Amino acid sequence: MPAPNTASSLPLFLLSVMVISLSGVMMPGPVTAVTISNGVRHKAAGVMVALGHGIIEIPLILFIYLGLAGFLETEGVRIALGLAGGLVLIFMALAVFKTQPKPLDVQSRYQSHGTVAAGLLTTATNPYFYAWWAFVGAMLLSGATDFGTLGVVTFGATHWLCDA
Repeated sequence: MPAPNTASSLPLFLLSVMVISLSGVMMPGPVTAVTISNGVRHKAAGVMVALGHGIIEIPLILFIYLGLAGFLETEGVRIALGLAGGLVLIFMALAVFKTQPKPLDVQSRYQSHGTVAAGLLTTATNPYFYAWWAFVGAMLLSGATDFGTLGVVTFGATHWLCDA
């Protein structure tokens, strides 16, 4: 028997969204690395990276909601995302090895658009991000539709707040 569609079960659903979303947020990866490296320079780096992440994620939520989940599960798309993401990770690893440590210039001007772009690029090229959304995120979004438009909007907001 399906769960009743009541206002009291929406908060429970959103609590589960929060716990499950944090399982993805807390996984180390390129977005985490960019957040930490930029966080050394500015305390708002996490929010700025999350904005870049959201530029990719919010349209993806809408596409999944509108029926794109099947596209993300196709073998060709998964291979392309895996190759693109793998190449970016290799490039980032090589860049780390080639970079000489430099003293941190605390007085340097912080440019938020660079951190937003870093969040956007590391999200867009991370194959695990798409895998998470193709399987876990799509399942959560499906549950959110049980609560109508309010459920979908609050799901998106709850998930994004976990990212920030």
